[in-house]
Amino acid sequence: MEKKPSIALKLELPIDVEATLDCGQAFRWQRVEASAPYTIMRGVVCGKVYDIYTKDGFLFIDNATKKEEEFFKQYFSLDIDYAVLQKKMQKDPTLAKCLQYAPGIRVLRQPFEEVLFSFLISQNNNIKRIKKIISTMCEAWGEPIAYDGTTYYSFPSVERLSKLTQEDWAILHAGYRVPGLMDAASKLSLPEFSASQLKTLSYPEVFKKLQEIHGVGPKVAACVALFGLGYFEAFPIDVWIKRAMAELFPNGLPENILPFAGIAQQYIFHYIRTRIS
Repeated sequence: MEKKPSIALKLELPIDVEATLDCGQAFRWQRVEASAPYTIMRGVVCGKVYDIYTKDGFLFIDNATKKEEEFFKQYFSLDIDYAVLQKKMQKDPTLAKCLQYAPGIRVLRQPFEEVLFSFLISQNNNIKRIKKIISTMCEAWGEPIAYDGTTYYSFPSVERLSKLTQEDWAILHAGYRVPGLMDAASKLSLPEFSASQLKTLSYPEVFKKLQEIHGVGPKVAACVALFGLGYFEAFPIDVWIKRAMAELFPNGLPENILPFAGIAQQYIFHYIRTRIS
């Protein structure tokens, strides 16, 4: 097999790639069953297939070139000083306890359009079914990509999705979510809903703007702002987080953590799910 190019990004703190890529913030990554003594995650991002793993203090991205280093630094939020942030969190005993459960999780910055469609699909859904629907969507309307003897598919373009009829969308078996998917495909063609334009807004403004899309409520808006637009102050609230906040933080998060509430949320979410299960 032809050796793929690879880049290696130096890590200041360890990253758990499996927990990060398979904890409910991204849906197109799968563990590669291989004989390597480390976990390899494979996924499609921006029309390319990558294998990602950590070894000897580096994050390796196979099938990536030097020109893509900055993209993946942003994707894995390596420009955020997690060491400093985690020290701040550890000053609060409850947050410190949450942090111990998954210190290697990182908040991803993903392509905005894919995140929006993915979280519209995610409503009242489990991760296995979300992945299945997104996979069907990509196979139906994405572009084929040959990699390692297998055919993968890119996430469909907004232009392609905007031309679909309700009958076309029916193959996803996404039920009541279809009107939201169709409205998103329509609105994303407008300049005011471009990622570049949305990123010029304050978080309260973008939180409100996203909810102009049919089917986007507060939780989906917060998820899209956090994972698709890089607003780290976004704090998605689902039944798990509502329960965790009532039990662990009845008076809210420490004020100095609020600018990074979305990062704290990942630790809190993993803690409450892991502890209860």
